[in-house]
Amino acid sequence: MKADTKLAMVLILLTGMLGGACASKDSAPAGLLLEPKTKAQSDSPLAKGNFVKRSRLAVLDLDSIREKDGSLDAYSPKVKTLRLNLFDDAAYDAELDRLERNRSGAWAWTGHLKGEEGSTVTLIITKDIVIGNIFLVGASYEIRSAGNGQHIVREIDRSRLPKD
Repeated sequence: MKADTKLAMVLILLTGMLGGACASKDSAPAGLLLEPKTKAQSDSPLAKGNFVKRSRLAVLDLDSIREKDGSLDAYSPKVKTLRLNLFDDAAYDAELDRLERNRSGAWAWTGHLKGEEGSTVTLIITKDIVIGNIFLVGASYEIRSAGNGQHIVREIDRSRLPKD
């Protein structure tokens, strides 16, 4: 009888641990940027410029924010807050301030980073291409198309940019 009790306690503990792991995984947003299936070539545009601190290739999960017809809905929770997982140590929740569509069909998503006063996020989304700029105190990032459905994420060293 004691062995059955111990086994039941172990099963209860394991169930609780697994349930907790699943709950925390579900509560954390996955992020808009995914790892690409193929790695960069040596002649890739990832090559660092004079003002680039670091860069990486990513695939954007635009289907996670689009409606079935391909549009974006400013009232949809999946568009109001975007998880921008730029680098392992640089992930932010971007909150929507305004969403507009221009005549060519491109979407302009503008907002700010939650908890980062003075921050700005601008994403231009057209078909499967995104051009983005993320600014906050002490850091700047950009997202640019690298072709073939991939995008380059770069952290910019603003101190090395040309002065006006």
